[in-house]
Amino acid sequence: MGHPRSIVCLFAAAASALSACGAPPGHAEDRRALLAIYEAQRTAHFSGDAEQFLAAVDTGYWAIANGESRFRGKAEALSAAGAYFHDVRIQAVEDVAPPRITVAPDGRTAWLIGQVEVRGTRRDPAGSRRPVAFRAAWLDLYRKVGGAWRLQARVNTEREAP
Repeated sequence: MGHPRSIVCLFAAAASALSACGAPPGHAEDRRALLAIYEAQRTAHFSGDAEQFLAAVDTGYWAIANGESRFRGKAEALSAAGAYFHDVRIQAVEDVAPPRITVAPDGRTAWLIGQVEVRGTRRDPAGSRRPVAFRAAWLDLYRKVGGAWRLQARVNTEREAP
């Protein structure tokens, strides 16, 4: 899974399918399963549950952001998410646009495009809570493994909320 060539191939397949007109027929159950992952990740923001947030990760995934790409093993990702949830208390996650979910015609890969505004507080180095508000947009690339959707790569960007 962690081989860069396979990730490039997955992105190439996703880009090719994105250029097709409309969503392919069928795959309603797959789209529901991917929407359930999205909703579980959203809920995890409120509860601060790193395990729930990363439940769709098998051994790890490619994280692409801020001009960098690197493979994040699940243990590393759990540690980082746990630290984030320790410092941040999320009060609102609002869809800027509904998540767009596409399943490839062969049903083996899928992607989800999300865009949300997030509000909450973050603990500063002195331990005080400060307001935080940002807009995030991302593309998650999934592969079906053993009948379950597994996150393979996440491309994301964030900026201050308008």
